[in-house]
Amino acid sequence: MCGAICSRVRLLAGIQFQAQRKLRESAKRDHEGGGPNATLKAVLSAACSQNQSEFGRFLTARSMEAFSRMTPQARIALMKRFVLLNEPGKPTASANPAGRPIVRCQTPDVTTEMQIGGADLRDNVRFSPWISVMPPIPQVLMPTRSL
Repeated sequence: MCGAICSRVRLLAGIQFQAQRKLRESAKRDHEGGGPNATLKAVLSAACSQNQSEFGRFLTARSMEAFSRMTPQARIALMKRFVLLNEPGKPTASANPAGRPIVRCQTPDVTTEMQIGGADLRDNVRFSPWISVMPPIPQVLMPTRSL
């Protein structure tokens, strides 16, 4: 009586179980220093220091091919967009209280902070939210006019 319906329910439950297991394993790798969040941390660190060879290590074959055809100036311009800075910085990595990575990129003038959020696994694709925090921009003091 239950035949086809029960089979589908078991199949869906098995798929759900596998997805949850993969997400737990991925989170464990992140916590142990491997996995997608660790890779994103390394990419942001390479972009911060504008290290082209280190940045290229994390690209897919197709992206690496395109990256290698870019001029050195264009490669640096791309990396600048990741960390929102115009000059090379010194990357430092830490973790927030929940254990999620934070990458700071410090230059003599300014420090940016990239916060890597918790992962979400959907259809064999892992989404890792990433927030860039810029320091407040100081307001320019305008001279006052006296009447």
